Amino acid sequence: MNTDKLNIIEATFLIVIVTLSHIILNLPNSILRSTGSASIINVIYISFLTIVFFLILNKLFEPFARKRYS
Repeated sequence: MNTDKLNIIEATFLIVIVTLSHIILNLPNSILRSTGSASIINVIYISFLTIVFFLILNKLFEPFARKRYS
């Protein structure tokens, strides 16, 4: 096996890592530009929506998790 070349999985993960780091590092600037002084309220609102969405998905997938391990 040639260790000098990237395979498909490594190249895919490299692209995903670069894209996610670009999104994460530019997110505060984009929030400040779009909402201005209300950026703190916007972050709290987005966090609240994310937690609610996670709890709903967790509740929906709960029966499937029990079937898998029993």
